[in-house]
Amino acid sequence: MSGLIIGTLLTLFFGVAFYLRVVLPYDVVFSGERIKLTGMDAYWQMRIVDSWFVISLPALTLSIGSPTRPEVYYSLLASLPQKSL
Repeated sequence: MSGLIIGTLLTLFFGVAFYLRVVLPYDVVFSGERIKLTGMDAYWQMRIVDSWFVISLPALTLSIGSPTRPEVYYSLLASLPQKSL
């Protein structure tokens, strides 16, 4: 019986969290033809994805980052802007 109560409370907790994080800001984020990122964390995460894409796409499509030509991969990696802490 206590497992049922705990499961119900967890489901309720996640349902409220989902509503607050996804359903309420949906119209603000997806407005018109563009996506509006609403916080600094979203911009940071998209920068990480963009940096990974710049490095990995040539390696995946043209085998530039393969062990046979690592110097090209390392030059691409060195050319990326580094975040200072």
